[in-house]
Amino acid sequence: MPLTIQVTAPSVPQETRDTFKQYAELVAAAFEMARVDAQIPEVELDLLLTDTFVDDVQRLMRPFAEETLAQPFTTDRVGGTTVAKNLPQSDDHSKVAIVFSSALWKGAEGTQPSARAEQLAVVAHELAHPLFDRARHAAGVMKGVKVPSRSSSEVMRSSTRTAWDEYRAEILADAVARSICSASDDGKARPLRLWDLWGEAGMTTLADVIRKAHPAWPDLVDSYRKYRLNLGDMWRQVVSSIDQTFTIFAHVQAHADAADLPDPLADESVIDLPAARLYLCGPWRDFRAVIQQEPKLPSIEKLPAIEERVVAAGETMFRNIIRPLGLTVRDMPHRTLHIDVTAPIR
Repeated sequence: MPLTIQVTAPSVPQETRDTFKQYAELVAAAFEMARVDAQIPEVELDLLLTDTFVDDVQRLMRPFAEETLAQPFTTDRVGGTTVAKNLPQSDDHSKVAIVFSSALWKGAEGTQPSARAEQLAVVAHELAHPLFDRARHAAGVMKGVKVPSRSSSEVMRSSTRTAWDEYRAEILADAVARSICSASDDGKARPLRLWDLWGEAGMTTLADVIRKAHPAWPDLVDSYRKYRLNLGDMWRQVVSSIDQTFTIFAHVQAHADAADLPDPLADESVIDLPAARLYLCGPWRDFRAVIQQEPKLPSIEKLPAIEERVVAAGETMFRNIIRPLGLTVRDMPHRTLHIDVTAPIR
């Protein structure tokens, strides 16, 4: 994995700049072996650590294949903010820019042991994504896939790819972290897990996001039914919120799975929340059963069949989540939609 590393952030001290470079080179070397084993073609990476994160991401974003511009980039996400971004610089994802915000790296705070472990995990997570996307294009699974997504199937399968990638990127990042970092239990050292870094905070975020989904999601549907919101805006807001919720689920699930911990959705902070019971838990568990059993970095030869199993399961999950919200969506000619709307279950 040819690697170019640039740090333009004055807020990041030299010691941390050196650490960023060391982590990037270490992770790239480890993933290079995995890339060769999976027979994934080479991918060239340009890494940038910057104080002007949003501006640099916007500068490096490319138009979609059909020449429509991507939406303006913001860091706000359901449950938090993003601190890094993969940006393909070629159609086949053979060249990728990865922009890192200095938020996690700047000042004295960025030199603390816990910050160092988080930095390593973030670098590993971000360097995993180019392997997934390069493999997809090399294996031909993206042939005929329209970008940006418009039909319901396109939207749901794209959301599924994101959730699967977030899950397995965190699994791989956990493997990197535990091979290098350590934690202590009663004075005894053991390999660090990402759950040690983010497990408690992740569960708090998960519970908060699920708590807000009810009544927010059924309220969106009722806003359309009561003529306060048009159909297109309602659909886009529901899809965006569910999509970002999947990312939270994927992260917490990966951290729990890597640490051999019980189902996060069975936790007492989550299990009785209305959105968990009515919309989310059953469909996510069915999808989770699929992604848990699949290899995290399949070979090019095996990827098409695996990808189809995952995205088909994800599309089913998505439809099973929106159905109790009163939404049934059918694809029509020319990538248009027909959305049947009834009263959401509350």
